[in-house]
Amino acid sequence: MYRVSSLGRPIDPRFSSNIVAVGGSAFAGIAVGIYNLAAASPIASSPLMVAIGVFIAWAIGRELDPDNPASATLAMAVSFVALVNAPGELMLGVGVLLASRVISGTVGAPLRAIDSLALVALAWLLGAGGMTIVALPGLLLAGVFGGATRSKAVSLAAGMVVAAAGGFLVARPLLGWEAAGAVELVALGLTAGGLLAGPRLTSVAASADLGGTLSARRITVSRRVAAAAVVLGFLVGGGIGISAAFPMAGAAVVASGVVGFLGRRYDSSMLPTKERVSSDAE
Repeated sequence: MYRVSSLGRPIDPRFSSNIVAVGGSAFAGIAVGIYNLAAASPIASSPLMVAIGVFIAWAIGRELDPDNPASATLAMAVSFVALVNAPGELMLGVGVLLASRVISGTVGAPLRAIDSLALVALAWLLGAGGMTIVALPGLLLAGVFGGATRSKAVSLAAGMVVAAAGGFLVARPLLGWEAAGAVELVALGLTAGGLLAGPRLTSVAASADLGGTLSARRITVSRRVAAAAVVLGFLVGGGIGISAAFPMAGAAVVASGVVGFLGRRYDSSMLPTKERVSSDAE
């Protein structure tokens, strides 16, 4: 995969955290499916949406806290509760995931030509999707961090802006602001608390998949980008925007904040040698 793209990370079954991600996502989808079949009033989220959303939350959690797989696991639980309450926007979650991955630099390689095309296409979809547009600023920032040169970074960012504008003009999505209820305001507060709760990162023990050290500064930027998606969701759509962004982006921010606040450190002694020196692939 790494020979073709710097956006994807394979799922390695040798690592327990990857098994938890796949198993937890499947369990979440099956649980919702059983409930919707048996309940008189099924929840709005479909089993497939919940399974994918929970997995995206896990993946974002891995980008925001490479040293602690517990953050990604907790993000799945928070995401599940949020998705049961209200459907999120999967495309928004994908936008935040790829933005955080590039900014954090967990793959360890600059963007390739095919990656740039993929990000431009994603920008079009974010612009056309309505509330998904709140993930666009993070994606633009990813273009700046991921570009091999300054000129390429500027060109990529400009291309994404044009693509997003084109998608918006073609699709003409309806955007409306709706007052946030108590649940949405709690989600917004938890996101802000999660961003502030964790200790300030000064170093990162994990390394990139392809080798090289990870930057604590870039990880911090990724956390802010994920939190900003929820805040922008509130500014653009009120309660609707929070419900769209929190189940994946916000859940990962909350989880990384909780784990950081509690000061938990992952014991790598039970893992294969490879994982002791390299970040866990998704």
